[in-house]
Amino acid sequence: MKHEILLLGVTRELLSTDRIAIELPEEATVAELRTMLATSHPELESVLPTCAVAIDHRYRDDATPLSRTTHEIAIVPPVSGG
Repeated sequence: MKHEILLLGVTRELLSTDRIAIELPEEATVAELRTMLATSHPELESVLPTCAVAIDHRYRDDATPLSRTTHEIAIVPPVSGG
C-alpha cells in the first residue's frame, strides 16, 4: 500500500522536499514505517527516533497500525525555542 508522508522541520530540510511516497505492507505499523523510512532515506536515520508520527492529525505510538483509511501521515521532529 502506498502512503504519502508529510515531512516537517529538519526532516524536510534533510530531504529537500515536504512530501515523499513510500510503499508499505498492508497493516504496517508506525514502527515499520520508521524502519522503511530509515532504509529508503538513510539521511533520516539519526533523527527518526526522536520524531513523533501523526496519523490524521493525532500523535500515534509505534504499535499503531496504518490502514487504507489513513489520509495523512506526518513526521514531526521535536521543536525547541523559547
